[in-house]
Amino acid sequence: MQSESQAKEKRSVSWLAGLMIVAFAIPYMIFSINWATSLFHFQMTMAFSVVLYLVLQRFAPKAGSYSRGFRPPLITLPTLFFGVWVYIFYIFGYFGLEPILFHLQVGAESRDVTHGMLMETLPQIGIIVASIAGVWLLIASDRRLQWFDRFAFFPLIVLNPLVLDGIAYAKDAYTVADVDLVERYADVMEAKPPAIRPNILHIYLESTEATLLDRKLFGSAMDPLMPYIERGVSLENVTQIAHTQWTLAGQVASSCGVPMMSIGIRLAGDVSVTDEGLLPEAACLSDRLAADGYDTTYLTIGTLDFQRKREFVAAHNFTSGIGYESLRDKYPAGGNMFGLDDEDILNETRALVRAKAKDDKPYYLSVTTAAGHMPNGYTSRSCVGRPSVERLGDTTLEAIRCTNELIVEMLTEFEAEGLLEDTLVVLQSDHWAMRNSIYNDLQKRRRSNLFVAIGPGIQPQRITKPLSIIDVYPTIMELAGYELVDHGAGLGVSAFADRPSLIEEFGLEHTNVQIRRDKKLRIKLWGLKNKDQRVEPKAQS
Repeated sequence: MQSESQAKEKRSVSWLAGLMIVAFAIPYMIFSINWATSLFHFQMTMAFSVVLYLVLQRFAPKAGSYSRGFRPPLITLPTLFFGVWVYIFYIFGYFGLEPILFHLQVGAESRDVTHGMLMETLPQIGIIVASIAGVWLLIASDRRLQWFDRFAFFPLIVLNPLVLDGIAYAKDAYTVADVDLVERYADVMEAKPPAIRPNILHIYLESTEATLLDRKLFGSAMDPLMPYIERGVSLENVTQIAHTQWTLAGQVASSCGVPMMSIGIRLAGDVSVTDEGLLPEAACLSDRLAADGYDTTYLTIGTLDFQRKREFVAAHNFTSGIGYESLRDKYPAGGNMFGLDDEDILNETRALVRAKAKDDKPYYLSVTTAAGHMPNGYTSRSCVGRPSVERLGDTTLEAIRCTNELIVEMLTEFEAEGLLEDTLVVLQSDHWAMRNSIYNDLQKRRRSNLFVAIGPGIQPQRITKPLSIIDVYPTIMELAGYELVDHGAGLGVSAFADRPSLIEEFGLEHTNVQIRRDKKLRIKLWGLKNKDQRVEPKAQS
């Protein structure tokens, strides 16, 4: 049998192992909130780990304080909750339940997104698992800490940031908004169309926000776009609001004028969900253009099933939706976990624009890229070896510079061929960058989404009016020549309007709160019906 001294020695080793793990893992997670991916993050972690280890080592249990049992400590649960909160913060750069719940509801699979993201964040997952193991070893080996475990569990659960944020989200869901957003909704179908309908080429530059124009922090990454910014209309103060922080949400906001509002926990048990697609009652850019005889195409590097893009295409009068599923055989040479390389999607854009230019119908072509996506960007293969790209020395900046160059090369070809003479070109970010290799530098500046438009009759203009991404929608409509009722479309207000935008009128935080709380707007956009109003199908005779 194992001697008492051997058992005590094993418990002593368990306590020491737990101490070493906890001393590293907990500071690592705490400092991940602000400084993840940086050398400073590692330096701070190591410094605090050494201090924490030396302090806790002084409280090593005496011989009689070692526990004979090995039951799971209660506070492994709040440790897990905290780890999950930090993990989400690590990925997105902020904690928000709306994008998480949206992706859990609709799925996050594109080409290989789930597996790829797990591989990219494996060290962070390992730290969470290690912290739980360390807490377990430390407390299960020490009778004194087991008393602490019993009394600390409840406050550590109640004060856990994951629990607190979840409560705040539920509170907003069940609180009535004090601003009626539905009354402010402007139906773009009432707008007067232009006499001459321009083509519209709408390119979303993944996570390529205007903040990157700061050459002191980000070098020449945005230099290729500067000639277009200088000759076109540029919006320089476009903030991010609730439910617009991911790709489809940013596209919905900028082409429908509304946040990407899910059905939400408040309505889930009270309404029946239609099968008419994504936000079927929103009047989007593609809806209005289709009504005016446009050929409308949605082109994306990923699969159409990713983030319910297929349902968005189906619900909003796109003539066709083209994604990775139908293009992978055409472009087999490259790709990333989200789908195609940007050079592939831009080559497909070339082919589509040239084909559509031969038709009599005007076209609207929405294009989605991937270069700036977290965590480290995705550089197209044709940029490998380009000095202008590789001199930047950061993978995200290299990817952004690469795609910017490829877009300029494509637009230069179009201009030489006369394909832009009657075409409005819009270049914009889909949302602010999430946590990536340059995130810490982005946070040092006032952040703004990118928006620049060039086209026939457009004069250079830089607009600094405070806007959000929903205001991009009416701005595009007016740039295309539409006359909007009071310069509005959806909840957006055109950058050219002399009336305030939503965030000018109510402020950013209050606007976000109203969006999270608004039940009537969700019901309107989703075309929802109360369950007691449902008509049961007739019985078959």
